[in-house]
Amino acid sequence: MKQTRQGNSLLWWCVLGTSVVAHGLWLYVCSDSMLAMPLSQTPTASAAPLTLQFVQMAPAEEPSAQPSSPVMPSAKTVRHAPAASVAAAPIAKMPEPVVAAQHPVEAQEREPAGISASRHAQVTADVQQLASAPLAQTSPVITSAPDYLAPPAAPEYPPMARKRGWEGKVWLEIPVSAQGLSGEPVVLRSSGFELLDRAAITAALQWRFRPEQRAGRPVDTRVQVPVAFALR
Repeated sequence: MKQTRQGNSLLWWCVLGTSVVAHGLWLYVCSDSMLAMPLSQTPTASAAPLTLQFVQMAPAEEPSAQPSSPVMPSAKTVRHAPAASVAAAPIAKMPEPVVAAQHPVEAQEREPAGISASRHAQVTADVQQLASAPLAQTSPVITSAPDYLAPPAAPEYPPMARKRGWEGKVWLEIPVSAQGLSGEPVVLRSSGFELLDRAAITAALQWRFRPEQRAGRPVDTRVQVPVAFALR
């Protein structure tokens, strides 16, 4: 049994040695064939290694918007009508103005020389009279020296004013018409007491005046009269 194992191990080593020798010969033959190839011969394209290279591309720039220049309209050729000949066009006649018919004036009968002279003298006298006449009065005459038709009645002293000792002077302006009629008196300057002012107005309503005259004619007048209230 021991001998059989030794024989198997020897056989295995023989096979291994034969295999090593065979591989050595094969490698030698391959190396000789590689050395025998010409240097100019290049390996086939299929044997070349494939290399992939990734290149990062820059982002594409957007074209900048350029302002578009306004498109000018093309000039159109204007054709003018040929000037008409002045001699060819007839000149339009202006309409004649309408003239009113004139009728002959009949000769008037002449007046006698004496009548004509008297009328001329009368017209001249009227013109001179109008020129010498005074102009119409537009504003009343103001006077502080009235002309009474009758002596004015004194105003009544108010009892309350007398009791309280009120005194004063009232200036009144009384309108007088050309017919001699008195109007409503107006207080120009107060006495300082309304009670005295009203007593003066009441008395002035009873007074009568002669209006002022201008060129011999009565005119509207404004009479300014002081009324005094004094205790004795």
